[in-house]
Amino acid sequence: MNKLSKIHIKGTIFISTNVLTLLSLCKITNTTPYNFGKPSTVRLLCEIFRNPSGGFLQKLPNGKMKASFLYSGKTSSNLHNFNIKGSSAVYVKKDYDEKFNCVHLERHGRKIIEEGIAFKIITSSKSGLLKQIDIVKENENIVVTSQKGNDTSQQIFKRTILHFGDGPSTSAQATSSSPTPKVIATRYSSFNTDSKNFNVETMSEYDPTNSKLISSITKNNLTGIKESIMIHEDDMKTKIIENPDGSEQSYITNKFNETILTKITDSSGNTTIIKKIGHPYKFLTQIYGSNQNLLEETATDRDFYENKKYTENGDLIFTTTINKFPDGSTLETNISQSSSITNERRYDGSLASTITRNPNGELIKQDFDQNGSPLNNPYRIN
Repeated sequence: MNKLSKIHIKGTIFISTNVLTLLSLCKITNTTPYNFGKPSTVRLLCEIFRNPSGGFLQKLPNGKMKASFLYSGKTSSNLHNFNIKGSSAVYVKKDYDEKFNCVHLERHGRKIIEEGIAFKIITSSKSGLLKQIDIVKENENIVVTSQKGNDTSQQIFKRTILHFGDGPSTSAQATSSSPTPKVIATRYSSFNTDSKNFNVETMSEYDPTNSKLISSITKNNLTGIKESIMIHEDDMKTKIIENPDGSEQSYITNKFNETILTKITDSSGNTTIIKKIGHPYKFLTQIYGSNQNLLEETATDRDFYENKKYTENGDLIFTTTINKFPDGSTLETNISQSSSITNERRYDGSLASTITRNPNGELIKQDFDQNGSPLNNPYRIN
């Protein structure tokens, strides 16, 4: 990625060294800056879609936009105004052949309502970094971009676009349409001041009808890790983490945020899958080799454990089962192709008996006291 000042996005004006000059030319109304809060850009754009005449911005028949800005020092979730700090300045571009002009508040006023083809807000972040927000149209879609901390390690750039789904989404896509309404937010962060590149890029997609996250992809160019999240209609979530060495982890969670499936693949291609197959303690774990052959399978429940091991050809070679009883005692059986042994343990873990099956099929039992000493000689029970 090139330096942000070289990124070209149609209709967007970035912060430059002239911003301080713009600030000095515009008288800024002072209101209490603390306890400041505002809805996210995503929520504001979703409200424009849900409530075309009641959002902070409206598309007008003449191709322009009408926006409402409110100077506020209070926390508010109001979606009908774009809340800005008292130290902020609002600019409007009335027409394509005009320049941005600063909008002055009327005496004792707090609200600005303006019409134009583009808007710009000069403000500051919570940490005091200079910040610029631009609001423009691309075809019939609304685009909000913001940048703060230009050319510092704290530099962040965001681009959020409301696709109405009723026409081409950008001029470069004039031959294709965007049939599904959506809000797409792209965020660039972790700026490297030496290379002039961003290390982290996140793209998220939302359903504008309910502001619900649909999917998200985060790429870390520094670590090479890519993380993807998908939200399904039944509120189940799929999360996939891809690592530069070829290993991968994926998780599926239900609407209660419980993990019902985990899949882990190492750099050699070996895969472990853990499934929740019962509520709330029953799980199935399967381990596959790089050739996708099942090597091991484990079923667990609150009172039961079973582990099976296979050859690379799929032949069962060893089985271990453990049953736990209400009094705390357990019965553990290990079965191979030629023999088996069962260990019975008391509630305190001490060995009560062993039953061994030899290659001839004979079952030999040995009993023990609580100190682990034999109570008798081994004897046949079949």
